[in-house]
Amino acid sequence: MRCAVRSWLVQRITALLLFLLFIFSIFSLRFSEWIFPLDIEYLRSRWSVLFVSATFVLITQYHALLGLNVIIEDYIASSFLRKILIALNIIFVGSTVFAFVAVFYKLFF
Repeated sequence: MRCAVRSWLVQRITALLLFLLFIFSIFSLRFSEWIFPLDIEYLRSRWSVLFVSATFVLITQYHALLGLNVIIEDYIASSFLRKILIALNIIFVGSTVFAFVAVFYKLFF
């Protein structure tokens, strides 16, 4: 499978997963016993909520990486500038994923 076709397909799969996780999150929050939105003790006792939240953030970051790469490849004419922007995109998404994992670990472990 060519790289462009694979990127298109993965973009659609991540969009579908994000939609399904969003619907699941809405229903799980609607029927939960939360008093405050940031009730850490409640979240610590509900591993499914933690798993869905972590999955949602990670898939969102990957979806953003794919989308921004497509925009950069389509609209930036200079090959040198395109490579720099793609590298910056990867660094930015990698740093946000690292920050999320660090905060997740600090709060829940």
